[in-house]
Amino acid sequence: MHSLKPLARSNRATVGIIGVGRIGTAVVNRLKPFGFRILGYDPGQPRGHEKAIGYERTDRLDDIFAEADIVTLHCPANDETRGILGADGLSRLKPGAILVNTARGELLDDLDALEASLRNGHLAAAAIDTLAQEPPRDHSLLTAWRDRSDWLEGRLVITPHNAFYSDHAAIEMRHNAAQTVKILLDEGRLRNQVTA
Repeated sequence: MHSLKPLARSNRATVGIIGVGRIGTAVVNRLKPFGFRILGYDPGQPRGHEKAIGYERTDRLDDIFAEADIVTLHCPANDETRGILGADGLSRLKPGAILVNTARGELLDDLDALEASLRNGHLAAAAIDTLAQEPPRDHSLLTAWRDRSDWLEGRLVITPHNAFYSDHAAIEMRHNAAQTVKILLDEGRLRNQVTA
């Protein structure tokens, strides 16, 4: 088994969170006890959110890209975010950074660029819980991952957007769906409605 080198202590590493809504905030709360410096980028959050939650707000993505040892994505896929980490975004990441995408595959929609960044060592590692196309098309990066190629060993984790799953989570999802239907039937109100 290979390990990432160099591997910084948590109290000497910076985590950049892109999207500090409900899930991003939960990530901040889980990271704080480990002593990480936490940067957050989310133009949708009101001023002061960073003080209430406990992270450093940045108004520019490039600050996250330049300073974060670990970049984790927790934002929706929309016109501003699709392809945010294509070839250009990946090239602007701090050399040796680790990328985590548990949000939407469209945020990291260029497997060629991801492969190049991992191969040349600019990106130390990536953990991907969702791909732009699922099931994925054939790609040399995915083949190298499946074959456990030496150059990629220990540097790429891919899961099929199921990192959330547990027996408890499956029960909770069914309960929440039934509760939403009950509220709609009883009160005529639809909670969790997605608007444009």
